[in-house]
Amino acid sequence: NTALVYRFTRDGDQAQALNINFSVTGGTAGSAEFVVDDSPANVTFSGTTGVIVLAGGSGSFDLSITPVGDDLVELDETIQVNVLAQTPLDTTYNVGVPVSGTGTITNDDMASLSIGNVTAEENGTFTFTISSDLMSSEDLTVRVNTGDGTATVGGGDYTAISNLLATITAGTLSTTVDVDVTNDDVVEADETFSVTISDPRFDGVTDGTRVVIS
Repeated sequence: NTALVYRFTRDGDQAQALNINFSVTGGTAGSAEFVVDDSPANVTFSGTTGVIVLAGGSGSFDLSITPVGDDLVELDETIQVNVLAQTPLDTTYNVGVPVSGTGTITNDDMASLSIGNVTAEENGTFTFTISSDLMSSEDLTVRVNTGDGTATVGGGDYTAISNLLATITAGTLSTTVDVDVTNDDVVEADETFSVTISDPRFDGVTDGTRVVIS
């Protein structure tokens, strides 16, 4: 993944080394979703706070933070880095403006939705499974409709569904929809009807960038 780079700068006298206190707090990304690069010898970091040592003669330093990749469909998230004031006993710098910088982790995952076929005897209920290939951090809803094939609503073969909202709960991969099928005593050929899904939404909001119906 591409690292987010935050530049710390100082003005004024740059002859002496300077310790800059910073924190990584206030963004929407959780601490497990990124890694602060503290491999340079002049960077220490633990928990949410750290120190950058600017060497004498140096006016800036770039701190790298790398997002951790996952397969979760989610909103874009932010990582905020803040310059912290020094303690009263060591007032070697004043915090300038801006006091913080915000980087954005863009979602790069897209869920693909599908609905499976069902073949069964006339037993009263057909259960269709709606599946997503990826989990989402939000509830995902679709509209469900039935359509006549050789089996028809008018012929009494099954009960229609119109604009039923089916929900794949956040953190899960599937949900089911039941269609009532009439159990009759008529000897007949196998019959078909369709069940379609449309209008996928995250928490009620249409989003064509994070989900597609396959």
